[in-house]
Amino acid sequence: MPNVLRAIAKALRVMVVLSAMIAGSPAKAVLLNFQDIPIPGGTDSAPFFTYTNSGFILTAINPPTGFLSGFQAHGPNSIFFAGTIGVTAFPPASAPGNLVNLIQDNGQPFSLLSIDLARNFPFDPAPSVTFTGTRRGGEIVMETFTVTIPSGTSAFQSFDFTAFTDLDSVTWGQPVLAAGLHQFTNIDLVTAPPLAVSEPSIWLLVTTGLVLGLRRQRRNTTSARSTK
Repeated sequence: MPNVLRAIAKALRVMVVLSAMIAGSPAKAVLLNFQDIPIPGGTDSAPFFTYTNSGFILTAINPPTGFLSGFQAHGPNSIFFAGTIGVTAFPPASAPGNLVNLIQDNGQPFSLLSIDLARNFPFDPAPSVTFTGTRRGGEIVMETFTVTIPSGTSAFQSFDFTAFTDLDSVTWGQPVLAAGLHQFTNIDLVTAPPLAVSEPSIWLLVTTGLVLGLRRQRRNTTSARSTK
């Protein structure tokens, strides 16, 4: 069943892009992977409060002052490195709250397709992170993801969103310290929302997306077996 759900999520991701293309909208795929953040010695970056790339703005909202408040990026020589450059929001909340805000700088809606999450430190408790999206018109959508990679393993885990389309903003919080801190990377975005298409076109897009998702899943499974 999880494999089927992931295939459906991939189908929705394809629909976001293809429906915009069919309607002639200038859809643009954006991946925020933080490779452009200066990290002296490849360890940890200096704290920062705002990150801008490809028309998107990531902000640490209402951060308290003090050592390491805001964001920090972890490079390959950091004890927090989880296989690729990730960003952590500090400090943890006294109660789970929204510490991170993501918007498009031109005020236009966008779609959030997926994000990679990891424990901030390999032996931290497995964090559960709740994302809140505000859609154009004020509708609120929420999804919670829990990192399931075993304790002690430094690796990111990819999570697909299923309803984060036509968004004005997305916010999420750093769990309390005892619940496990998280870091994030590879924020997969589309700058145009899904547009209305005819019902036959929708089913065509769903079928295409399912096929592409299943093919990708089969390739990943085959690749994983070949590396064993």
